[in-house]
Amino acid sequence: MIKHWELMDQYNKQGERFRELRERYVQKEREAKEHVQNLKAQYEACIHKELREGKDCTTEKDKLRKQIADAEKAAELAEQERVQAFKYIDEDAAQADRITVAHLAEDYLQNHLPAIRAEEVDPIVERLKAARAEYFNCILDLFEVKDRYQQFVSQFADMVNRYYYSGNHGARPYIPHVFEAHMVPFINDHELNAVMNYRQLPPDVKRVTTEKQ
Repeated sequence: MIKHWELMDQYNKQGERFRELRERYVQKEREAKEHVQNLKAQYEACIHKELREGKDCTTEKDKLRKQIADAEKAAELAEQERVQAFKYIDEDAAQADRITVAHLAEDYLQNHLPAIRAEEVDPIVERLKAARAEYFNCILDLFEVKDRYQQFVSQFADMVNRYYYSGNHGARPYIPHVFEAHMVPFINDHELNAVMNYRQLPPDVKRVTTEKQ
């Protein structure tokens, strides 16, 4: 779950209020114009009926003409109201207390981002720094063990070599050092790339999560 951002909530509430206003007046205009088209379709149908059946539809046509005229006035009024509503929204959006994207950007940089980093990023970075220090110290410890045993292993290996040199005692055994570099679980570029780009851990590493995660 991401950190709650109060100013973004306020911004979204503002936007929702303006969206509702726009939708309300757009819908009202749309319905008014659709009503005009429906009445005109009825008027056309009435004319076709006269032509087809020879029936006099004067009364019905007069009624529809009046309804069309009234509907056209209502549609024109609805359009004017929609224009006024949009103008009000634009003017209200320009008010000093209106939260804009610029306000969000400023608050993000000055407040929200530092808070997220302080609460969630910095502690992990500190853990990583400690792990990095421990990692390099462990490697150094291993090589110090190697250095401490270097003379002993070399001398012992020479002793073994001399003993088996003649070949009379069978195959000479390999004398490994107490520590060899292949024993170190070095972190390679492939593993780092897999973690950073694909969120994949090495097969021998188990995912450990914190409570916040």
